Amino acid sequence: MTSAHTLCAILIAGSPADDTERTPLAQEIPLHLTPLLGKTPLVFAVQALVEAGITHITCLGWDEPEQCQAQLQSGLQWGCHITWHSLSGPRQAFARLVDLAPAEGPFLLATTCSLMRVSSTNTAQPGTLLEPPATDTSDCSPLWNWAWLDRQLCQEISASHHWHEWPQALASTCHSRVPAQALSLMDGNDLLNAIPR
Repeated sequence: MTSAHTLCAILIAGSPADDTERTPLAQEIPLHLTPLLGKTPLVFAVQALVEAGITHITCLGWDEPEQCQAQLQSGLQWGCHITWHSLSGPRQAFARLVDLAPAEGPFLLATTCSLMRVSSTNTAQPGTLLEPPATDTSDCSPLWNWAWLDRQLCQEISASHHWHEWPQALASTCHSRVPAQALSLMDGNDLLNAIPR
Protein backbone atom coordinates (compact mmCIF):
# COMPACT_ATOMS: atom_id res chain seq x y z
CA MET A 1 0.00 0.00 0.00
CA THR A 2 1.34 3.42 -0.91
CA SER A 3 1.10 6.30 1.49
CA ALA A 4 -0.57 8.40 -1.21
CA HIS A 5 -3.60 6.13 -1.23
CA THR A 6 -6.55 7.39 0.78
CA LEU A 7 -7.72 4.76 3.23
CA CYS A 8 -11.35 4.07 2.40
CA ALA A 9 -14.06 1.84 3.82
CA ILE A 10 -17.49 0.69 2.76
CA LEU A 11 -19.72 0.21 5.80
CA ILE A 12 -22.94 -1.76 5.42
CA ALA A 13 -25.43 -0.71 8.09
CA GLY A 14 -27.60 -3.73 8.71
CA SER A 15 -27.85 -7.16 10.25
CA PRO A 16 -29.62 -10.37 9.24
CA ALA A 17 -30.73 -10.57 12.86
CA ASP A 18 -32.97 -7.57 12.15
CA ASP A 19 -35.21 -9.94 10.19
CA THR A 20 -35.38 -12.77 12.72
CA GLU A 21 -37.07 -13.48 16.01
CA ARG A 22 -33.67 -13.97 17.68
CA THR A 23 -33.51 -10.25 18.33
CA PRO A 24 -36.98 -9.05 19.42
CA LEU A 25 -35.66 -5.53 20.00
CA ALA A 26 -34.87 -5.26 16.30
CA GLN A 27 -38.58 -5.48 15.55
CA GLU A 28 -38.84 -2.00 17.04
CA ILE A 29 -35.54 -0.53 15.83
CA PRO A 30 -32.70 -1.92 13.69
CA LEU A 31 -29.71 -3.28 15.61
CA HIS A 32 -27.34 -0.69 14.15
CA LEU A 33 -29.52 2.07 15.66
CA THR A 34 -30.04 0.42 19.05
CA PRO A 35 -28.31 2.51 21.77
CA LEU A 36 -25.45 0.85 23.65
CA LEU A 37 -23.57 2.79 26.33
CA GLY A 38 -24.72 6.09 24.85
CA LYS A 39 -23.88 5.26 21.22
CA THR A 40 -25.31 3.09 18.48
CA PRO A 41 -23.42 0.24 16.76
CA LEU A 42 -23.39 2.45 13.67
CA VAL A 43 -21.39 5.10 15.54
CA PHE A 44 -19.16 2.48 17.21
CA ALA A 45 -18.32 1.08 13.76
CA VAL A 46 -17.49 4.51 12.33
CA GLN A 47 -15.25 5.31 15.29
CA ALA A 48 -13.41 1.98 14.91
CA LEU A 49 -12.82 2.74 11.23
CA VAL A 50 -11.48 6.20 12.00
CA GLU A 51 -9.19 4.78 14.70
CA ALA A 52 -7.81 2.43 12.04
CA GLY A 53 -6.85 5.41 9.89
CA ILE A 54 -9.83 5.41 7.52
CA THR A 55 -10.45 8.87 6.11
CA HIS A 56 -13.37 8.22 3.74
CA ILE A 57 -16.37 6.01 4.56
CA THR A 58 -19.10 5.08 2.11
CA CYS A 59 -22.11 3.85 4.07
CA LEU A 60 -24.90 1.70 2.64
CA GLY A 61 -28.19 0.86 4.30
CA TRP A 62 -31.87 0.15 3.86
CA ASP A 63 -33.36 0.30 7.40
CA GLU A 64 -34.21 3.78 8.70
CA PRO A 65 -31.88 5.65 6.28
CA GLU A 66 -32.98 9.07 7.53
CA GLN A 67 -31.98 8.23 11.13
CA CYS A 68 -28.65 6.84 9.93
CA GLN A 69 -27.88 9.97 7.95
CA ALA A 70 -28.85 12.15 10.91
CA GLN A 71 -26.35 10.31 13.13
CA LEU A 72 -23.53 10.22 10.59
CA GLN A 73 -23.94 13.62 8.92
CA SER A 74 -20.78 14.39 6.91
CA GLY A 75 -18.38 12.67 9.31
CA LEU A 76 -16.57 15.88 10.28
CA GLN A 77 -17.22 15.20 13.98
CA TRP A 78 -14.90 12.17 13.67
CA GLY A 79 -12.41 13.72 11.29
CA CYS A 80 -13.48 11.73 8.23
CA HIS A 81 -15.72 12.12 5.20
CA ILE A 82 -18.92 10.03 5.07
CA THR A 83 -21.22 9.56 2.08
CA TRP A 84 -24.53 7.73 2.42
CA HIS A 85 -26.27 5.54 -0.17
CA SER A 86 -29.80 4.29 0.49
CA LEU A 87 -30.62 0.80 -0.77
CA SER A 88 -34.05 -0.63 -1.48
CA GLY A 89 -33.14 -3.76 0.49
CA PRO A 90 -30.33 -6.11 1.54
CA ARG A 91 -30.19 -7.78 -1.88
CA GLN A 92 -28.51 -4.64 -3.23
CA ALA A 93 -25.70 -4.65 -0.65
CA PHE A 94 -23.21 -6.75 -2.61
CA ALA A 95 -24.45 -5.62 -6.02
CA ARG A 96 -23.45 -2.02 -5.28
CA LEU A 97 -19.92 -2.84 -4.07
CA VAL A 98 -18.32 -2.81 -7.53
CA ASP A 99 -19.71 0.64 -8.33
CA LEU A 100 -18.76 2.16 -4.99
CA ALA A 101 -15.32 0.60 -4.48
CA PRO A 102 -12.40 3.02 -4.90
CA ALA A 103 -10.70 2.86 -8.29
CA GLU A 104 -7.30 1.99 -6.85
CA GLY A 105 -5.92 0.52 -3.69
CA PRO A 106 -7.66 -1.71 -1.16
CA PHE A 107 -10.60 -0.67 0.97
CA LEU A 108 -12.03 -2.09 4.17
CA LEU A 109 -15.43 -3.73 3.82
CA ALA A 110 -17.19 -3.46 7.18
CA THR A 111 -20.59 -4.14 8.69
CA THR A 112 -22.38 -3.11 11.85
CA CYS A 113 -23.01 -6.80 12.63
CA SER A 114 -19.60 -7.01 14.30
CA LEU A 115 -17.80 -4.21 16.07
CA MET A 116 -14.23 -4.96 15.00
CA ARG A 117 -11.56 -3.08 16.91
CA VAL A 118 -9.10 -2.59 14.06
CA SER A 119 -5.90 -1.14 15.51
CA SER A 120 -3.59 -1.21 12.50
CA THR A 121 -3.75 -0.73 8.75
CA ASN A 122 -0.38 -2.39 8.14
CA THR A 123 -2.19 -5.46 6.80
CA ALA A 124 -4.23 -3.46 4.27
CA GLN A 125 -3.80 -5.95 1.44
CA PRO A 126 -6.69 -7.14 -0.73
CA GLY A 127 -7.87 -10.58 0.29
CA THR A 128 -7.13 -10.17 4.01
CA LEU A 129 -9.90 -11.20 6.37
CA LEU A 130 -10.06 -9.63 9.83
CA GLU A 131 -11.58 -12.08 12.26
CA PRO A 132 -11.75 -12.64 16.01
CA PRO A 133 -9.36 -15.30 17.36
CA ALA A 134 -11.04 -18.70 17.58
CA THR A 135 -12.17 -19.37 21.13
CA ASP A 136 -14.61 -22.27 20.88
CA THR A 137 -14.45 -24.64 17.92
CA SER A 138 -17.74 -26.28 18.94
CA ASP A 139 -19.63 -23.15 17.94
CA CYS A 140 -20.29 -23.44 14.22
CA SER A 141 -22.18 -20.17 13.87
CA PRO A 142 -20.47 -17.91 11.31
CA LEU A 143 -18.72 -14.76 12.47
CA TRP A 144 -19.47 -11.52 10.70
CA ASN A 145 -15.95 -10.39 9.90
CA TRP A 146 -14.46 -7.40 8.10
CA ALA A 147 -12.11 -7.70 5.11
CA TRP A 148 -9.72 -5.74 2.91
CA LEU A 149 -10.95 -5.96 -0.70
CA ASP A 150 -10.40 -4.37 -4.09
CA ARG A 151 -12.64 -4.05 -7.17
CA GLN A 152 -11.73 -7.45 -8.57
CA LEU A 153 -12.61 -9.20 -5.33
CA CYS A 154 -15.85 -7.18 -5.19
CA GLN A 155 -16.81 -8.52 -8.60
CA GLU A 156 -16.20 -12.08 -7.41
CA ILE A 157 -18.34 -11.54 -4.31
CA SER A 158 -21.21 -9.80 -6.08
CA ALA A 159 -21.30 -12.43 -8.83
CA SER A 160 -21.43 -15.42 -6.46
CA HIS A 161 -22.94 -14.31 -3.16
CA HIS A 162 -25.58 -12.13 -1.56
CA TRP A 163 -25.82 -10.23 1.72
CA HIS A 164 -27.02 -13.11 3.90
CA GLU A 165 -23.93 -15.10 2.88
CA TRP A 166 -21.51 -12.46 4.14
CA PRO A 167 -19.31 -14.81 6.25
CA GLN A 168 -19.10 -17.46 3.54
CA ALA A 169 -18.47 -14.85 0.82
CA LEU A 170 -15.54 -13.28 2.65
CA ALA A 171 -14.12 -16.62 3.77
CA SER A 172 -14.13 -17.97 0.21
CA THR A 173 -12.60 -14.79 -1.24
CA CYS A 174 -9.89 -13.87 1.27
CA HIS A 175 -6.68 -15.91 1.28
CA SER A 176 -5.13 -14.58 4.50
CA ARG A 177 -6.43 -14.08 8.04
CA VAL A 178 -5.55 -11.46 10.64
CA PRO A 179 -6.99 -11.72 14.17
CA ALA A 180 -8.67 -8.65 15.59
CA GLN A 181 -10.67 -7.84 18.68
CA ALA A 182 -14.38 -7.91 17.97
CA LEU A 183 -17.79 -7.79 19.55
CA SER A 184 -20.44 -9.82 17.73
CA LEU A 185 -23.89 -8.31 17.34
CA MET A 186 -25.62 -11.42 16.04
CA ASP A 187 -27.44 -11.78 19.35
CA GLY A 188 -27.60 -9.91 22.63
CA ASN A 189 -25.18 -12.04 24.68
CA ASP A 190 -21.96 -10.23 23.74
CA LEU A 191 -23.66 -6.88 24.21
CA LEU A 192 -24.89 -7.75 27.69
CA ASN A 193 -21.50 -9.12 28.71
CA ALA A 194 -19.78 -5.95 27.46
CA ILE A 195 -21.81 -3.67 29.70
CA PRO A 196 -20.26 -3.19 33.16
CA ARG A 197 -22.55 -4.35 35.94
